[in-house]
Amino acid sequence: MNKICPACNQGKIIRKKVIIPVGRKSFTTEADVCDACGAYRHTPSLQLEIDRWGEAFNKSFIEIQPNLSDVVHEFIDSESKKYSINRTELIRLFTVFYLNVARNYSGFKDIDQIVKNCEATTLLINREKKTISVPIRYRTFKLINRASKVLERNAAQVMEEAVNFCVTLKHTHDATELKQIIAKLDQFIENHALAS
Repeated sequence: MNKICPACNQGKIIRKKVIIPVGRKSFTTEADVCDACGAYRHTPSLQLEIDRWGEAFNKSFIEIQPNLSDVVHEFIDSESKKYSINRTELIRLFTVFYLNVARNYSGFKDIDQIVKNCEATTLLINREKKTISVPIRYRTFKLINRASKVLERNAAQVMEEAVNFCVTLKHTHDATELKQIIAKLDQFIENHALAS
């Protein structure tokens, strides 16, 4: 029995090789594909195959190039020395903290508003910016890619937002509403620095 494509309602489903873009790389596998429109079902088993393939990369999976202000670069230099980790590792930590912890934190919307309205945020954004290349592994790529789709931003913009949020947070010690999340950020970085 021939299956009809649910995407176009015309083509037949056939088994054939498909090339799936994953970041700037391509994953090749066999899948059920429509012979008319080329659509394929992104099933959990297909995602598992992609995940195994992506996790097999021993080094960076992709490099993201955020544009960060000179003030942020100086802060990152200072903080990375404080924790004895390199600059790109700190940027990755800020990004993962922002996406996994801060955005899921109860009261995030209020905290985000405080951070966005903070004088330090204006100073960070309205400065000369420099690009830095940040290599990331597959799991972090997936996290940023998912956030990019939800936030409707590209990967570099998501990373910029995360870094600017964390840097502003670290500069905003006077707001009592932020003390708890600042402590979580410090603990997050310290735990990783100890594990490195």
